[in-house]
Amino acid sequence: MKIAVIFDKLVEGTTGIYVIRALEELGHEVDHYWLRDAKRIQKQYELYFRVDHGYYELDLPQHLNPSVYWALDIHHSHSFKAVTQIHCNYNYLFGCHRSEVEELKLMGIKIEWLPVGCDPGIHARKDNPSTYDVVFVGGDDGIPRKYLLQELRERYPKSFIGQTPFDQMSEWYSSAKIGFNYSINNDINMRFFEIMSCGALLLTNDLPRKDFELLGLTPGRDFVEFKTYDELFSRVEYYLKHDQERKQIAENGRQKAIRDHTYRKRMEIVMRRVNQQSALGT
Repeated sequence: MKIAVIFDKLVEGTTGIYVIRALEELGHEVDHYWLRDAKRIQKQYELYFRVDHGYYELDLPQHLNPSVYWALDIHHSHSFKAVTQIHCNYNYLFGCHRSEVEELKLMGIKIEWLPVGCDPGIHARKDNPSTYDVVFVGGDDGIPRKYLLQELRERYPKSFIGQTPFDQMSEWYSSAKIGFNYSINNDINMRFFEIMSCGALLLTNDLPRKDFELLGLTPGRDFVEFKTYDELFSRVEYYLKHDQERKQIAENGRQKAIRDHTYRKRMEIVMRRVNQQSALGT
């Protein structure tokens, strides 16, 4: 299928890049457009796939169809409101935050939960020694995350906490005993799957149990979670001392991530929906 993927490439590791890679892996011919250039997109594609990048002043022209919209920021009120206004412009609507997806469904909006994932071609386990106690790749922002990161720096000096190019994060996580995640928005974010895919033990704040159940993931078996700050540091201490247990959980998580939670798997779901509707002639 010939597909136009529309998003603004504001950073190198934006989700749209993974969408393109996954669709190409599935054998589709893909062209990328910035949203500002949507008016010049020709009616020559079999599908128009918009990936949310947080900007809603522009939209796709209505003659570009069938169309898909993957809403990535609906945990923010302005993004949620935007989806309620533009959803009818798309044939297929997906959202990556389950609680907001359920809320939109209650409003009569036809939308399907589609979480983010990992790309094993980029988020790959390297044959690196585990030289770092804790690794966190990302921005040192958000409360209380910034304070927890600072505390981790001070308690575990053999750690890496900071920014790195998206295609180099696997080097750091592959060298980590523990990959730390704190989701400020109480959702399963990109880092959640990236850490697991790279083979580090994922240690994350507690997130909605229903999300884990639907994704086939089990705390304590595929990753480790903490509910309090004291529990965070006690679990870091525990798993730094128990190598075999840490490695087993990390490997369980890695296998689950690369088998079930890749962007390729996510795009298979999207394309399945598109093909089902096409077969029905709608």
